[in-house]
Order: sequence, then C-alpha cells, then structure tokens
Amino acid sequence: MAVTPKQEQIINDPLSEQKTKAFNTTSQNSKAIFLQQASALSDDSSLCDLRNSIYQARGRSETDDDVSS
Repeated sequence: MAVTPKQEQIINDPLSEQKTKAFNTTSQNSKAIFLQQASALSDDSSLCDLRNSIYQARGRSETDDDVSS
C-alpha cells in the first residue's frame, strides 16, 4: 500500500502526536468530570421522586411495559 503525500505529512507531523495527546487528555478530563457529577448525585434520595414526577408530568411511564393502550 502506497503512502500518499498527505498521509506522509500527517505521519511526519510532530504536532500530530501532541494533538492526539491533547484529545486524549480532554476526553479523560470529560470522563472524570462526568463520573464526579454522577457520584455527587448517587446518594440523593430525592432523585426517585423527581424522576417519577417528571414522567407523570409528561403523561407517560418510565418504561414501555407500564403503558396502557
């Protein structure tokens, strides 16, 4: 398989590795933030009532099994 000039430029681009590392770091940071936020809510006892009231306001159940035709 021949390497095109554009592919060769990407392979030899010293910033490519930095860009990849920056993307991976950003992705890891996003994941860490998400997990931190999720764990902050894990002990909240009001979430079940909140979720139920949201579905009730929407006029439907949380699962399709509870829907009556």
